[in-house]
Amino acid sequence: MDLYQIRYFLAVSETRNFTRAAERVHVTQPTLSAGIAKLELDLGARLFERGRRATLTAAGGRFLDHARVIVAECNLARAELGHGVTERRLGLGTLRALPVARLAALLADFRKSHADVSVELSDAAPEKLLAWLEQGRIELALTTLEDGRSAGFENQGFASLALYREKLVLMTAADHGLARKPALALTDLHRQPFLLRRHCPYLADLIRLFDAHGVRTRIVQRCDQDDWVLNLVAAGVGVALMPDSFHAPGVVALPVGGIAMGRTLGLCWRPSPDNGPDDSPASLFRNFAASHDWRPRPPESQVSQRLAWAR
Repeated sequence: MDLYQIRYFLAVSETRNFTRAAERVHVTQPTLSAGIAKLELDLGARLFERGRRATLTAAGGRFLDHARVIVAECNLARAELGHGVTERRLGLGTLRALPVARLAALLADFRKSHADVSVELSDAAPEKLLAWLEQGRIELALTTLEDGRSAGFENQGFASLALYREKLVLMTAADHGLARKPALALTDLHRQPFLLRRHCPYLADLIRLFDAHGVRTRIVQRCDQDDWVLNLVAAGVGVALMPDSFHAPGVVALPVGGIAMGRTLGLCWRPSPDNGPDDSPASLFRNFAASHDWRPRPPESQVSQRLAWAR
């Protein structure tokens, strides 16, 4: 059993996809598949059920904790012995209105895989993030890719990588009356108590949409922080329109007929003039983020994902 095989195993167990796992560990899919097959042969057990998604077998589930400990101890030994590694910096700018739990899970995983890279975070609005890229203050920006304020960034010499798409949905308490309806229409929002997100990029469009359909709401709270909004929604204080990437215990996300707003989030950066191999922190992070499973998950699954930190 070799360490690289264990890293392959951990990459597949998190991404649940052999192609994305291969991208994460910077090998071809046949190379990764061969490494997994050798590991299974050495252990004498099948670790994954192959299909549309790679799922752990019972033996794979038992091996998972051992694999995490092995890689974690190896990383710890390298750090304690110095290993001649100098810590490298990565400046990452992020949107303020971003689900912090999802970002934190990604950063924790990346840190365990690349202990020599220190990620320094700054948050701002999309136009400020692009300005920081231009100034060299940050190397990567996690931002919206089709926002009008960021339109034309490719013409400014920036490159981009789409990561995932969010849809605007209605957040209600799990025991709210609207949560029991099979489908929601705009008119169902009439006279509902609303928690207004001041930083919502769709606010002007929503006001016009509601006016056009005669929908009147009652604003019971204006908030700048999404965790406040989610907790107040869970407490039954009101409902809120938020991206479906947000989750909280006691809160359900409901699509509303007539509301088709959403955005694509991704990374922007200034390409290097050198077309050769790029093992810079920015390149490592881009590849890592591209292989990440960004699909919305319920809170308990997010917790499990955050625990799968070793690679």
